[in-house]
Amino acid sequence: MLHPLSLLVLDLDGGGAVPAQLVAGMLGLTQVETIVGADQALAVIQDRRPSPSYVIIDLGRRGEEALGLIGQLVRATDGSSRVVVLGHINDLAFYRMLKTAGAHEYFMHPARAEEVANALTHAGGSARISASSANSAPGKIIGIVSAASGDGASTVALNTAYAIATDLRIPTVLVDMDYQFGMQARHLDLQAKFGIRELFEYPERGVDATLVSKMLLNYGERLRVIAASDSLRMLPAIRPETVRTLLEVLSGQFGCVVLDIPHLWTPWTAEALRMCDHVVVVAQLWLRSLAHFSRMLAAWQEVGLDRSNVLLAINRSGARYRETVSSQDFERICAKTIRFYLANDMRTIVSAENQGKTLLEVGHSQLERQIREMARELMGIAHEMEPMPMTVAERAQQNLKRIFKK
Repeated sequence: MLHPLSLLVLDLDGGGAVPAQLVAGMLGLTQVETIVGADQALAVIQDRRPSPSYVIIDLGRRGEEALGLIGQLVRATDGSSRVVVLGHINDLAFYRMLKTAGAHEYFMHPARAEEVANALTHAGGSARISASSANSAPGKIIGIVSAASGDGASTVALNTAYAIATDLRIPTVLVDMDYQFGMQARHLDLQAKFGIRELFEYPERGVDATLVSKMLLNYGERLRVIAASDSLRMLPAIRPETVRTLLEVLSGQFGCVVLDIPHLWTPWTAEALRMCDHVVVVAQLWLRSLAHFSRMLAAWQEVGLDRSNVLLAINRSGARYRETVSSQDFERICAKTIRFYLANDMRTIVSAENQGKTLLEVGHSQLERQIREMARELMGIAHEMEPMPMTVAERAQQNLKRIFKK
């Protein structure tokens, strides 16, 4: 029986590509054992008590079908083993799934012995895998999209992201996915050298922490922005898996990911919507928004989007022009309850854009309060802020509503 301070190599496919002796030497170990075959690997790790300090699992050519086995192997240890996985799959989503399964790190073949040894001894030589970090919940993903072009989803996305980052103190990233006409960075007077263009136009580069760090623009202490292209370009063939991988990376780094999703229906926008914990549809009380929203709900149901995750927000509520559809008819036809009402306040919106700021930075207003409340509800946080005093106009509007109700 091996001493617990030992190295165990589980070679699932018998490829023999792990530099086991080199790694063991760098760890200062004299005992190393290699087990070939998946069944034998599971049997050995289940019987070994105490578990070896260091375990290397070589997947060979196996892919996602081996994730269940990895989870079994990790759970079969007594909790003191540090597990590193080696394989041939170059995919960040696969990497994150391995981390969720309990692996401490993953390397592609050919793996360098010093890198593997460093991963095994990381964190001061502790050999214990942190269950909390391996299984920590990813950040919440919130998608915001207009029912019809011009309904105001970009404005809602920007200010909701800012409210989550500042009011709730949650590290947040706003992703401008409108490749052709996105303006989020420009609205905040941010200059972007890198952005969503680098990812959408060159998907073969893959998504990693280095690329993501180059894409992030800072706005305040906790808000980061990924900008759209700064010039009008033809829309490239965007891969759904590229979007999925990006969101998996971002949700692993931030407490909240807010997506400004363009008014398009493509496989990659569908993938973005599927990844969301909540999809906020921004509409106005007019026929065009109603018709488009009904069509969107039908299309989304076909791709398996959970209808309960879709939240309806009516923008420019109380506009001076006559609204062609009542809120009751909108809800009845779409079979969807209106969750949020956002006031018509173009003066504040224009003022914020002219100053390169968010609505929340330019002064108190009914719209600003509604955005803050919506942000709290989306993040599942009870309202704890003191209500702001109502303006004279707002108090008059409330009194009129009471009169008409009577």
